[in-house]
Amino acid sequence: MKPRSWFVEHKLLTALIVVATLAAVAAGALWWLNARHYEDTDDAFIDGRPSAVSAEVVSAAIVEVPVTDNEIVETGQTLVKLDDRDYRAALAQAEAQIGEAEAAIAQAEAQTNAQQSAVSPRCR
Repeated sequence: MKPRSWFVEHKLLTALIVVATLAAVAAGALWWLNARHYEDTDDAFIDGRPSAVSAEVVSAAIVEVPVTDNEIVETGQTLVKLDDRDYRAALAQAEAQIGEAEAAIAQAEAQTNAQQSAVSPRCR
């Protein structure tokens, strides 16, 4: 009588071991296919060129942002558009005050000229 192989005697256990091995290989392959797109390190360093963005101190409502997150921008490119109605009103008010001041200067000069003409004939 020929001795029987262990695998032949335990067909169900052999099938389970083969299925478990195939499942483990498939799970490992799927994990590797997903994980290869991500960096994993304990001492990570991100290479980049940070740039400071600053502006004059201006308080205004933002009307539009024509750039998106992490977009590469060029020097001089518009990053935000502000509502300028408050500044236009302030400019108009300042121009009106300049006009008032010029009118006051003209009035003072006219008064000075009138007083000088009134005083000048008497002094002669």
